[in-house]
Amino acid sequence: MPVLRDLIIRRNKKLFQEYCAAALAQKNIEIEKSYAEHQVLVGQLLKKTKYWHGTGRYRYEYIGDSKYNGVHHSTVVDGLNKIFKQRGLLPNYDPWMQKSIGVSHTLSLANQWFYAKLYANNYQSEQQSLQFEIAPAEFWYRIVMWLHTTEHYCVSVIKFMREFVLSAGLRHQALVWLSSFRADAFSRKWPILKLLTARSDIKNNYGIIFGISKNIQTMDLMKEAKFLEARTQEEVSFESSTFMAVPYINVNETKELAKQCSIDVPIIALEWIERHMSQRSFREIIDGNHFHKL
Repeated sequence: MPVLRDLIIRRNKKLFQEYCAAALAQKNIEIEKSYAEHQVLVGQLLKKTKYWHGTGRYRYEYIGDSKYNGVHHSTVVDGLNKIFKQRGLLPNYDPWMQKSIGVSHTLSLANQWFYAKLYANNYQSEQQSLQFEIAPAEFWYRIVMWLHTTEHYCVSVIKFMREFVLSAGLRHQALVWLSSFRADAFSRKWPILKLLTARSDIKNNYGIIFGISKNIQTMDLMKEAKFLEARTQEEVSFESSTFMAVPYINVNETKELAKQCSIDVPIIALEWIERHMSQRSFREIIDGNHFHKL
């Protein structure tokens, strides 16, 4: 439904511009200076990036090898240190993928920056926000939901809402996923948008985005997933990673951890990507064309 998709982009363009203008009006001098120094590097790294993967520094300990077995909220695991020690990103168990395509372990890869950004946002400590952000997570999730209705497989908004927003099974899976970075996942009521945009209650946690090159083999996905993401059964090594992005205040500690683990990957600030996106049009961001125009 290209006409409907175009309408949604045009209707949300103004709100995006308002968010962006407000963020730029409150520029952080230190972020601006550091971005100016690294602007060319950021553009070069994004040009090499085909996929994105959002995650975080810390999580609660899994019972067994998957969060879907439950978690111990008394124990916090350094997930990034584990990624460094295993030399990359490994496929994880996903009951939705197992049910839908018969493959139990996959690695989720976002096709668009703003979708990976949402996963990184979930791991960002609720006590510490990014120092520059062009639009809130709630805005991007609304965009995701609206754009879903424009894809050819969505017969109607009602069908989409029933199968993917109001589904009891999918909501329970979302709560299980939430419990891996929030101890109160099952102890309170979560409106759908609050559930999707909740941030971590783990002290000093922070979001991470991995940029990933095109040099990996992805899978054929069911229609309801392929708009947002790709999946791979491969391990994604750091040789296939174009960069890592973390909050500006966490760049140095992340570089030090990488050095200790003998990991060689460019580490940049999430705020620098946000600043880069502030120079792109809303349509370029949605269509994923931002890294071709510097």
